Amino acid sequence: MTELTTICGRIAAEHAPRGQWQPHSASILSQRYEAAALLADVSRGLTRARRGMRRVETLARQKFHDRTLATGTQPPSP
Repeated sequence: MTELTTICGRIAAEHAPRGQWQPHSASILSQRYEAAALLADVSRGLTRARRGMRRVETLARQKFHDRTLATGTQPPSP
């Protein structure tokens, strides 16, 4: 999550210094490509954050499962 907020902060500082997106190009087509590149940066950050969260969840589930097997108790029903 820290990486994601860093990416968003960097994008905001670079492209929205006054709270609004300020494209670097005057051409509409270039602005579209610039916006797409920004969205791709944010998307990659979100993907990494989701992947990290899945890893944490998988490890937590595995530890819970291992602990249940070691103690011989049944996990609670959902």
